[in-house]
Amino acid sequence: MPLPFVVDPDDPSIERFVDHVDHAVAVMGIEHVVLGGDFFAQVARAEAELAPASADEFIPITGLAGPEDYPALVEVLRRRGYEGASLAAILGTNLVRFLQHSLPA
Repeated sequence: MPLPFVVDPDDPSIERFVDHVDHAVAVMGIEHVVLGGDFFAQVARAEAELAPASADEFIPITGLAGPEDYPALVEVLRRRGYEGASLAAILGTNLVRFLQHSLPA
């Protein structure tokens, strides 16, 4: 989850988020890791409702405020050694495979 309180409340950066990706890959294997950042706004609203802070005080991960920052995320993943099929897996082919096997025909 690319949210500051999950990634690192003291250093909510894109680099720390990719540290989590690296850890997930090490624990589960590349075939089980995928990004699903299409609910940034919804999660931010939910977080604001649960916490005493207002929605206006929600601060995104530095360098990864939303989908518009995915090119920067891809660059950090590449610097960490994710290329070709590995990078594609994290960015979506794992999710497509999961959905194809999980949803009815």
